[in-house]
Amino acid sequence: MTKYRMCLLVAALFIAGVSRAQEQPPTNYAPRIACAEARWNFGEQVNTQVLEHVFTLKNEGNTTLLIGNVRPTCGCTVAQLSTSSLEPGAEAALTTKLDLRGRSGTQMKQIRIESNDPTQSPFVLTMTGTAMAEVQISPPNLFFGRLQAESRATGTVEIVVAPTIPLRVTGVSSDNASLGAEVETVEEGRRYRVLIRTQPPLAVGHFLGRITVTTDHAGAYSNLVITVTCVVGGGLTVAPTEIVIGANDAQPLTRHIVLHSPDNQPFSLLGVEVPAGGIVSTVFPMGNSGYRVQLENLTAAPELNGAEIRIRTTTVERPLVTIPIRVVIPQP
Repeated sequence: MTKYRMCLLVAALFIAGVSRAQEQPPTNYAPRIACAEARWNFGEQVNTQVLEHVFTLKNEGNTTLLIGNVRPTCGCTVAQLSTSSLEPGAEAALTTKLDLRGRSGTQMKQIRIESNDPTQSPFVLTMTGTAMAEVQISPPNLFFGRLQAESRATGTVEIVVAPTIPLRVTGVSSDNASLGAEVETVEEGRRYRVLIRTQPPLAVGHFLGRITVTTDHAGAYSNLVITVTCVVGGGLTVAPTEIVIGANDAQPLTRHIVLHSPDNQPFSLLGVEVPAGGIVSTVFPMGNSGYRVQLENLTAAPELNGAEIRIRTTTVERPLVTIPIRVVIPQP
């Protein structure tokens, strides 16, 4: 091949290559969804409000961006898009509402956006933060577990007040003589610590007490109640503590009373006394540390109202157990 023909061949190949390059579009010719703030942290917010935030979406590609579904991952979130078609460089506002009412603790909610962006579908927006109660009591129910009658247990309850609520603690009281409490101020108007202590002797059985923290709030937070429970061993637990008979119960009833030692200590029943009226009692052992007393032929006789079932035991703490009977009389 002559030098002249070689030059012609090289020139032809070059022209063909340029032509094909002009026919094929660049590989990055596509839409691209973007958001300068794809993750919004709303910080600590009171859980009685609905938060609103606007995400700004932008098409940073070089062809039209078409947005399809906008799907919040939680029913507490609503999202509304200003436009679903964005030319290159254009922006759209995505207005969101996050309902914090009734929620507490750390929150993370997402919004998934489907579009014709070939590399980012779905595109994810995230909202994070903490939902706080206006007044947070932690824990609201204090459980001391199993104690003995002479046990001295101590527990701590934290009270956290939101900055938007004007509230100061003014006092503390207990409805149970075996339970005491005092308040420490950690941060005036914001944080308090309630120290709760048992004060022996404790009554055997299921223990229940309520601590009331009073405040200067004029509304719903004037009294903050903390429930304290435990099980005190060393005696008997009895259930039920009252036998209720409806006045409309036409047929004789059968009821049961269960006596049990929380410490599984053996004991005996010395006798069961029932009021007059044909009531029949039968005792059934439940292992070595419990009994079930079956009462038959209970009626709604007026004379039974206020009467008692008397059970004698060999325990030192509760040698005599009394269960009152109440007949519910309908009001005229």
